[in-house]
Amino acid sequence: MTEDDDPKTAHREARAMLDAFASVGATRFEVTWIDLDEQKIFFRRRSLAELTRSIPGILDTAARNRHNVIVRPRGNGVSFIQLDDLPANKDHEGSWRNSHTSPRTADPVSLATSRVCTKPC
Repeated sequence: MTEDDDPKTAHREARAMLDAFASVGATRFEVTWIDLDEQKIFFRRRSLAELTRSIPGILDTAARNRHNVIVRPRGNGVSFIQLDDLPANKDHEGSWRNSHTSPRTADPVSLATSRVCTKPC
């Protein structure tokens, strides 16, 4: 078993993702499971605390059933941009410059919704 195949590695990476989103204002998440045909089979809204507790089981079950897990962060007063949905033929340079960590800073921030795949994405 390689490190990439170790469920504990996936659990750590998922927890790091949740911590990163929480550090910029995510307080709740939309969790969607899709099957190999990209059909939605499950959707639930979870608080940060609920998802932090349940993410290991979610990932283990998804891997066992060959499902993909899509986690979309949500928070009050903050917007998250799913970068993989931006059209490839558009220039989004301005979008990067106009996204900031807070009104007091000019540091650009971009956070992509994380899609944890149990098959090649």
